[in-house]
Amino acid sequence: MLPSFLGKPWMAFTTHYQPGETMFQHSTQDDLYRSNDAADERLIKIERSWHKRAQIKLDSQRPDIQLDLQAPDFLEALLPFAHDPHYQHYPHALKLLILSAGWVIYNQKTIAIETEIICPSCIDLLQLGSRLSSASAATISETLADEAYHTLFSINMCELAITQRGMRIKWPELELTRHLSQAQATMSEADFKIYRLAFSLVSETFISDYLADLSDAPEIQPVFRHVVALHKKDELVHKHIFPLFVQQVVGDFTAQQTTLFTRGIANSIRIFPMREISAWRIILPQLLEVFGDRSLLLPTQFIETGEADYSAMPEILNSIGIHPASVLPELQLMPEPATTV
Repeated sequence: MLPSFLGKPWMAFTTHYQPGETMFQHSTQDDLYRSNDAADERLIKIERSWHKRAQIKLDSQRPDIQLDLQAPDFLEALLPFAHDPHYQHYPHALKLLILSAGWVIYNQKTIAIETEIICPSCIDLLQLGSRLSSASAATISETLADEAYHTLFSINMCELAITQRGMRIKWPELELTRHLSQAQATMSEADFKIYRLAFSLVSETFISDYLADLSDAPEIQPVFRHVVALHKKDELVHKHIFPLFVQQVVGDFTAQQTTLFTRGIANSIRIFPMREISAWRIILPQLLEVFGDRSLLLPTQFIETGEADYSAMPEILNSIGIHPASVLPELQLMPEPATTV
C-alpha cells in the first residue's frame, strides 16, 4: 500500500472530494489558523512571520556588481586539494581563479539541492491535500518560494564569477546529481519520492552549518558572503520546520518503505560532504589552460569529504518516529576524511 503522498495521480486525496470542492478547501470548523496540535501551532507562527523574515526574498534584485578581482571568491580550506604541494606553489592569480571555480561548484551544488531535491519534495508534500492544515500547506509553499529565490541567487552569482573571471569552461556533472539520476533509474516513481524526501530532510537540517563557514569568512568576496548569509538565515528556519513536514508522511510508510527512507538518510549523509573530486579533475586542467602556464603540475592529493556534524540526527530521527540505532549506526563513528592520489 502506498503512503498517501505517493499515489499516482494523487488519487488518495482527490477521490473523496465532492464536485466543486478544491484540494485545500476548509470548512468553518477547519479555520485557516485554528489547530489543537502543538507542531501545527509552531508552523502557524513561522508562516505568519514569513513576509518579514524571508531573507532572500527581501534582497532579490540583480544589481550591476563589479567583483573585487583581487579578493578570493571562496574559502581555500574548502578545496579538496588545499594542502597539495603543487597547488600550494601556484601563482596567486591562478589560486584566485581556482577559488572562483570552487564558488561556482558550491553554487551548482546548491542549485542541484534546491531543484532536484527540496523543491520536488515540497511539491510532493503539497499533494497531501486535505491531510495538511492550511498552516502546513502555506509553510511548505513559502519554503518552496524561498528555495526558488536561493536558486535565482545561485544562478546570478555563478554568472558573475564565470563572466568576470573569464571561466568559459566545461562544467561537469556533480556527484550528487549523478547519484540521484542513478537512483531514479532503478526505482519506481513512488520509491524515488521516499528516497528523495530523505535527502531533503538531511539537506534542510544541516545545510545551514555549511553555509556558516562561508558567511562568517571575512576574507571572501563581500557580495558572495552577503548572499550566503541571507541564505543561511532562511535555512536556519527550514532546519526546524522540515522535520515537522516529514512527520506527516513517515507514519504511513510500510516497513520496506521505512528501510528505503533510512537508506536515503544514510546515503545523503555520505554524499553531501563529498568535495566533488571527479568534477575537479575535469575542471583543473581547463583552468590551467585558461591561465596559460603549461609548466604547472596538477594537484595529486585530494581529501574526499569535508567535515560534517550530524550529532543532532538521532534526535531528529526520534522526532519523526524512526529509531536511530536501526538506521544510522555510522553516526556514532563517522570515518575520517580519506586522501586519494
